[in-house]
Amino acid sequence: MSDSESMPKPPTMHPRMDDGDAPVRVRSPQQGLSWITWILLAALGVVVAWVIWQERSDAVTSAVQWRTDYATALTEAKKANKPVLLNFTTEWNKACHQMKRDVWTDSSIADLVHARTVPVLMDLDRPVVRQIADKLGVMAYPTVLLVDPQGIEFRRAGPMSRDEVREFLGMQ
Repeated sequence: MSDSESMPKPPTMHPRMDDGDAPVRVRSPQQGLSWITWILLAALGVVVAWVIWQERSDAVTSAVQWRTDYATALTEAKKANKPVLLNFTTEWNKACHQMKRDVWTDSSIADLVHARTVPVLMDLDRPVVRQIADKLGVMAYPTVLLVDPQGIEFRRAGPMSRDEVREFLGMQ
């Protein structure tokens, strides 16, 4: 092996000259990323982390003890002589997340729901729930229904505040 083969190659010279008429050194792609590229990648990382954090901040615990089986809830409602509260919701809808965070986490709302109804969480991302929603004409999210123990709807609402839920359940 000759001396010229073992020596590193000098950086590529740009043909343009700077103020001192000396050749301007230009980094070749093999020499790594520029500092501007690293700053842009770091900024992108911060944005991605913020978006993930925002999504996870919606991961709250409901104070309502939701059932997930509609047929079982109807049977329970018949025995208890209560209506069934159907909360049609999705994981991807902002208004659904807002109700989950602002309404269903309230213990006074949960106490009222448990005292007056048999609550059922109807996750519209499940095909069986989608069929029930179609049968009941649910087309917007969230939709909250009250049905009697035979499954006949008698009250319907969209997104609600705590006070609106109290009114919906007959407390105001």
